[in-house]
Amino acid sequence: MMRNYLWVATLLISSTALFGQYEYEKWGRIPEEDLRMTLYPQDSAAKALILQDHGEIEASISGGKIVVTLKTHRRIKIFDETALEEGNIVIFYLSDRRSVKFSDLDVQVIKPNGEKLKVKSDNIFTEQLTKRWSAKKIFIPDLQKGCIIEYKYMLTSEDYFSLYDWYFQHDLPVRWSELRVTFPQIFNYTYLLRTPKEFDIRTTETDGGGNVVGQNARLHYGISHLPALKDEPFMTTIDDHRAHIGFQLNTIALPYEPIEYVMNTWHDTAKKLEAIESFGYQYLKQGRFDKLWDAFTAAGHAKAPAEELPEKALRFVSSQIKWSESYGLFSDDDIDKVYEKKTGNSAALNLAVVALLRKAGLDARPALVSTRENGEMYPQYPFIDQFNSVLAYVRQGESGIFIDATDPFHNINEVSTAHQHGMAWVVDSKQPQWVDYFPGEHAETWFGDFNLAEDGSLKGTFVLKLTGHLATLWRHKLHGSNPANVLKGYFEDNFAEITIDSINLKNTDNFLQPLEVRFKCNITEAFPVVNDLAYINPIFYYPITENPFKSIKRDFPVSFPWPVHANYVIAFNLPENYVLEEAPAGIRLLLPDNGGSMMYSCSKVNNSNRIQLVMKTVVSQLEFSPPAYPTLRHFFELVAEKAQSPIVIKKAQ
Repeated sequence: MMRNYLWVATLLISSTALFGQYEYEKWGRIPEEDLRMTLYPQDSAAKALILQDHGEIEASISGGKIVVTLKTHRRIKIFDETALEEGNIVIFYLSDRRSVKFSDLDVQVIKPNGEKLKVKSDNIFTEQLTKRWSAKKIFIPDLQKGCIIEYKYMLTSEDYFSLYDWYFQHDLPVRWSELRVTFPQIFNYTYLLRTPKEFDIRTTETDGGGNVVGQNARLHYGISHLPALKDEPFMTTIDDHRAHIGFQLNTIALPYEPIEYVMNTWHDTAKKLEAIESFGYQYLKQGRFDKLWDAFTAAGHAKAPAEELPEKALRFVSSQIKWSESYGLFSDDDIDKVYEKKTGNSAALNLAVVALLRKAGLDARPALVSTRENGEMYPQYPFIDQFNSVLAYVRQGESGIFIDATDPFHNINEVSTAHQHGMAWVVDSKQPQWVDYFPGEHAETWFGDFNLAEDGSLKGTFVLKLTGHLATLWRHKLHGSNPANVLKGYFEDNFAEITIDSINLKNTDNFLQPLEVRFKCNITEAFPVVNDLAYINPIFYYPITENPFKSIKRDFPVSFPWPVHANYVIAFNLPENYVLEEAPAGIRLLLPDNGGSMMYSCSKVNNSNRIQLVMKTVVSQLEFSPPAYPTLRHFFELVAEKAQSPIVIKKAQ
């Protein structure tokens, strides 16, 4: 799902500075007012503050090579003892780039009295995190309230295609952040720019007209008073929401030479992927999956009707190859070797599905995605690096279906939560396309019928029906487990003494149908009786009993991975000598633009001693903008309140 606050730099070329009352303070030059500062007026509750964050990116031509450097200088003020953990600094950097070098690291602490203490190398460590990423870890000893942390470093590489990303916003509030960029004027970059408000400084300058070797373009961005960003429920990676600028080389224009287009079209990108051994060869070259195909054929699946083949391929691959819990854009080995090892990454499993379905005659293609933690995608820019995982996609006329074999309990057109990012790009050199992914129904419905006894106990039957992702979660829990223990886990927080028996499971292996769980339960001490009155919460379990949205304000969207459908219908008979004294008021709520609804009712059935309660909550809209957040938060507050509302019964006189 694309955010609407990404700007393209071609719109900014003629921009000028708005105002520039902030001046970059050089290393070690600490203003007296910063030493005395005890709180940040724009956020008096802040435990620490980034006073300034200064970056300089420079791409230069030297000795026939293009060298790119990033110089970073950051200063942090500590207001409270609870923020002393800011002294544990971790600097992440890509270490697989060509000629990458991390250098010129310097760290010091300035005490409130102005005394400066240099952090020794004994407190600085380097760790290789993955094949691509490394980290510098810095531990600052004896940090105190009122201190200022100051550090700087430089990164050097030959990757002039994407320069470096710069984030103006962090998990601490930022008083001032600025970035200066210099690059040869013969380069034309596309800038991906995100900002929650206007920049205080935004300028573009060049040495002169024309594309002359040796002349440079210079950018300067500065922004003040950015709030801290924290992880919140139902969000993609926090990097999707931070004020940020990134660069991608578009063209190179040498004097008297035709313009060289560096940024390919989607057709070119697809063609390159199809020619890569660990990607296109895996499903376009039969020799890479002969053993898998022979096994698929031996199992009797290859000759199944065309409409059944996607489900057959999903079941076969996910049962024969276990997901390694690793996402990848390229298969970690040839498909036949992955089949023999019985394990592979997301690309290996879903490329295997593509290979089988194409061999069986279907129009199957890989679909590239970015996981929710990896960040958003940009359909306007054909960058392979924006993706980090693969799904299988089968074209069916004007539409198609997605397949995700990373989970053996997945259904057709159901993908993992991590893969639910709203869209995917189908790799096809002849017909590449972006395809929207709409999660299907993900619902849970509880039907209950109970008898209440005068001693406070309760007996009855529940029927639970689950679809979509919720059915997948339950199938996982039930697989290889005692169903009674699984069910008790949903009730024991409210009812310690509960007995569950007569369990009947339906469609546990039929993934095309809703999962059904039927059981009887007996709850002793379900409700206490005090002075002829009893308070009963008739909703024994509901998925929303607490508002997940705690923050009063939210500056970025709420992004649900799938729709919410929670239904609870229960009827129960009161003891013979009891009557309904008080029931919660019925309510109907609607979110704006048909984004969701909630209905609650509780009443007697035809003047009998039988009570029926119905509660239904639906959130069909997947994304809510910051202005809609207060309404959504209030909606969930009322849902949680109703889910915990008791009824009162009274002993008849």
